[in-house]
Amino acid sequence: MCGIVGSLCPAVNVSFRDWVIRARDIIKYRGPDDSGIYEDAHVCLAHVRLSILDLSNLAAQPMVSHAGRYVFTYNGEIYNYASLREDLAAKNVVLKSSGDTEVVLEYIAAFGVARCLERAEGMFAFALWDRDQRKLYLARDRHGIKPLYFAVTNGRVCFASEMKALLDFARGPDYTTVNAAMLGLGCAYDFRTLLNGIESVRAGEVISFSESTTPTKNFFFRLPDFVDQSCYARLDQSTPSSIVKETNDALKESMRLCMISDAPLAVLASGGIDSSLIAAIANESHPNLKLYHANVVGASETPAAEVLARHLSCDLFSEKVTEQDTLDYTSVVTYHYEMPLMYHTNAVPFYLVSRLASSHGIKVVLTGEGADEYFIGYADMAIYPLLQRYRRVMQSIQKLVHMAPGFGRLIWPITADTLAEQLRSTLFRYELDERRTEGQAVYGFVKNWSDRLLSYMSLDMCEGNIPPLLHRNDRLGMAWGIESRFPFLGHSVARLGLSMPAKYKIRSTLHFFDKRHPFIMDKWCVRKVADQYLPRQLTHRGKYAFRGVVYSRLKLNRTFFKGGFVSDFYGLGEAQLDLMLEKASPAWKSRLFLLDIWGRLFCCGQSVETVRTHVRANADFDSSNL
Repeated sequence: MCGIVGSLCPAVNVSFRDWVIRARDIIKYRGPDDSGIYEDAHVCLAHVRLSILDLSNLAAQPMVSHAGRYVFTYNGEIYNYASLREDLAAKNVVLKSSGDTEVVLEYIAAFGVARCLERAEGMFAFALWDRDQRKLYLARDRHGIKPLYFAVTNGRVCFASEMKALLDFARGPDYTTVNAAMLGLGCAYDFRTLLNGIESVRAGEVISFSESTTPTKNFFFRLPDFVDQSCYARLDQSTPSSIVKETNDALKESMRLCMISDAPLAVLASGGIDSSLIAAIANESHPNLKLYHANVVGASETPAAEVLARHLSCDLFSEKVTEQDTLDYTSVVTYHYEMPLMYHTNAVPFYLVSRLASSHGIKVVLTGEGADEYFIGYADMAIYPLLQRYRRVMQSIQKLVHMAPGFGRLIWPITADTLAEQLRSTLFRYELDERRTEGQAVYGFVKNWSDRLLSYMSLDMCEGNIPPLLHRNDRLGMAWGIESRFPFLGHSVARLGLSMPAKYKIRSTLHFFDKRHPFIMDKWCVRKVADQYLPRQLTHRGKYAFRGVVYSRLKLNRTFFKGGFVSDFYGLGEAQLDLMLEKASPAWKSRLFLLDIWGRLFCCGQSVETVRTHVRANADFDSSNL
């Protein structure tokens, strides 16, 4: 787990060493253990290292291949590197280090980039320089766990693990994506970002640059590739008990890979079933396992985390997070998060619990992200087929209303016709619409309508929900040199999850399971696996989001937006700002507040401390709305 930076100028011999070093130092916190740099006539690569596997200098980066053709700088972990090492041994390749970096590099040298990407399991973002062909490759793992951004300007390519290292090449805010984010359409987790001139390498994508700085983009993997029709057919004929066993086996295999580490390892235990199950399995091989928990005042799940700790006889370390903490840390957390916090108001607790773990020398944490998406753990999804039937009925009634020309659409507009929905499609160049069409086609072999619908929705949630969660975990963990790992995203689990009939994810039960979906158990197979490891009071809990303090009770001084990003972005004078504070709803006001903080940091050039001081002087929580 590390940070990478680099620059390529294929046309002329120009040194960009000074910029690369400066950019590398901006993200030094991602790799506090070591740093390195490589430079030749056309490329300069830099690396900051968080030592996880092979703590010696033999694993230092950037690394040059044995034959000298390739130079490699890499952020992540390849969990199945031992298997790749065996392939190399069969070709008589002798390795000097015991970690994964040299394995990946020599595997590329022996078998090529495409085969390495096909075989590698883990999380990674890497840059590979082919000195013979003068070609630069940038690649990112299947789920997009590890970040990678790039900018192309004036015949030069620059890339980095974080956007802040590339701010020299940003051409201001991207008006379309910023406004789309404000409308609730996401924060640009595809190739576009909130900054003009900076792009993201997408999950499962490999990009190459050669004589020209025009990128060649290809996907080596898309999540629908995990869907296996023959596996689905086999599981559809299986018994419930065999499904539970197969889920348990897949998760334990993923856990085995995720727990490979030469550095201290712990679990982020929210109190929910997913992280609790991860902790229970991990504790079998790590009996002195430490648990870390954010005790958010007013939204605490600490009692459940304490039950887990007692059950496993593990030490629980808890970080208390108050409303004032949320306000005090919003600026620094936004700096690391690199986007407005409107979608993850739990970001501050995550940042603070990562700080706590880091202070105890922890470098690797396991989390339960991905279980809700792969195995349908959201309350609204449990009754989704019922909701869809209801919507079909309402759509039929709506058509009758629309028979009244003009008047019908006036009193009952079609949601899909709203400007917000059309903006969503246009913003992503209709890629989301295309993705949904492809996703539905992937499950065309499923006969049952309800099962086909839920299977597709599970895939859709994996593609839409997981990337922002991974973004949060990477940024706010790496701010403290903490690597997050995700057993529910392992290939064995992901393939099983997307190939499993929905009847084993959502299942009827005889008892009143959850007030949001009584007599329906969500995430059924995961809960049944958890029953083997955990007490019932944990396995039968409903889902509660890892929440932070909601910003809707903000009380802002009339001077808060003066001279800031929002006033300039929307062209608002003092009179308009006063009206905005008077007329805006609490939810809209909080979004403007969070956008202004982001804009001051990434577009106005203000320091974290300057913004933090401004927030302290001009913002508070309104206690009258408690």
